[in-house]
Amino acid sequence: VRLLDASANPAVGETVTFAVTAGTAQLSATTAMTDSAGEASVTLTTASSPETVTITATNAAFNGSPVTFTLSTIVLPEMTMVSGDNQTGMVGQPAPEDCVVMLTDQNGQPAVGVTVTFQSITGGGTVSPQTATTDATGRAGTRLTFNPTTPGAHEVTATAPGFAGSPLIFFLVGMGQPTMVIAGGDGQQASICETLPLELQVTLIDSLGGTPQGETVTFAIATGEGTLSNTTATTNASGQA
Repeated sequence: VRLLDASANPAVGETVTFAVTAGTAQLSATTAMTDSAGEASVTLTTASSPETVTITATNAAFNGSPVTFTLSTIVLPEMTMVSGDNQTGMVGQPAPEDCVVMLTDQNGQPAVGVTVTFQSITGGGTVSPQTATTDATGRAGTRLTFNPTTPGAHEVTATAPGFAGSPLIFFLVGMGQPTMVIAGGDGQQASICETLPLELQVTLIDSLGGTPQGETVTFAIATGEGTLSNTTATTNASGQA
């Protein structure tokens, strides 16, 4: 509020009393002093449910006092996550569950018939469907198919303009089969009782496409005769042993 003296100049240093006369909102303070512009103010924190709030500002020495503010608090339409977050699945396969959201209107009731747009934004996967309409419970969903070749993290967004919480982001991880591949030494030839010129090497690849260090690999002669310099080796930083 602003207080003016008899000459219409700002009334500085005057105390104004604020009070909530209807509703359950909370004021930051019940009194405030006017500044150099003759203004005094407080902030209001609304309740958790819709209501009409009235606030009075009073200084009995000034005409027009008290003044009354009338405000309404509403519940915004909202989108929330139902299921499908933090899933893991296999490379190239559909995720185990749909990514599902629920939309509610300003009265907290299911928002029916609203279009939700889904998009795979990281990881190289695909979603189906890309758009879905909320059902009688206000829900809509899609299913992610993981990147066909590369393990790793995926993000899927769900967007419904005009709804608080939009867009929502689902996080999923596509995993591959742990794999061992030959890294060197295959196909060599040597004379009898000679040591092969190149070591026999393998590389380990974990389910996320990384090369794990510190894993033990056991070597054994499957056919023929010969001796190995060692029967076990530990993978290095490149996943090789």
